[in-house]
Amino acid sequence: MPTITHVVEDQTETLVSYPPVIGQASAANVRIGTPAVSMPDEGSEDAATIDTVDTTISAAANAGDKSITVASASGITEGYQYYLDTDFGPLVVEVEEIESTTIHMTNPLPTAVESGTAFKGYAISHALTAAETADVGQSLAQWDATIGGVLYRWDQHFLVVNDNINYTLNGTRLVDLQPIVRELRPAHDETFEDSIAAAWGTYLVPDFAEKGIRIERINSWEPLEALHSTAVVAHLLSQATNANPDFRDFWEAKYRKQSLDLLSNPLWWYDADDNEAGVPDGDPANRPFTTSWIHR
Repeated sequence: MPTITHVVEDQTETLVSYPPVIGQASAANVRIGTPAVSMPDEGSEDAATIDTVDTTISAAANAGDKSITVASASGITEGYQYYLDTDFGPLVVEVEEIESTTIHMTNPLPTAVESGTAFKGYAISHALTAAETADVGQSLAQWDATIGGVLYRWDQHFLVVNDNINYTLNGTRLVDLQPIVRELRPAHDETFEDSIAAAWGTYLVPDFAEKGIRIERINSWEPLEALHSTAVVAHLLSQATNANPDFRDFWEAKYRKQSLDLLSNPLWWYDADDNEAGVPDGDPANRPFTTSWIHR
């Protein structure tokens, strides 16, 4: 499932996006609209930053390899995607770790690549200002980039969230709830810290947005642990290229059901102070109660 990027309120974080076609841009722009700043008119775009990495593979690599050696690692950024310009077309890889000129990738190569193959960046980014992230809520970046002489446009939704995100799930608790994660543990994530964070951003944050649940108002985090742990399993399976598709679909469906059951609970919607209950007058859930365990 697609990831909705979330950035922290009042922070100057970098928003990264990738064009709808793979290729290094010659020019790129962006317009940003958030709860704090209105979307500029067309023609008032800011210039975006283009990843201009352009190097080569210095040693042949085989299908299944999770590392490659490049002529120069200058400008290559961990967590970013790059592409190998192979004879069969561009092959996208994600950089997990950099050691000198050795690039460790998130997933193994699906095919062999020859020495001398071009390794190029294609990310487009924008350094968000504190003014743009001053208020929490749903936000939009409208990008354009010229690639191979053709202008491409695309939208990227993101969320500005309060920095008081204190989910309680940790590696020990995750293993208690979902022992299967021992078999899925990524080599680079011994404590599951990265996987827990990725599942939060990929699964729970978009579901909160869809339900209108404001993250900054969450008061009791423990009830989310079971759902969060299921999301971690689904996330790990989505990243495992050798995972059984039926098994992957099973965990995706399991997460969806848990999410629907938990987030549809009226307690997630009720707030006596700001009239955001969102339940009909005739609904029993509209009666006053004192256990508002999720909203402040």
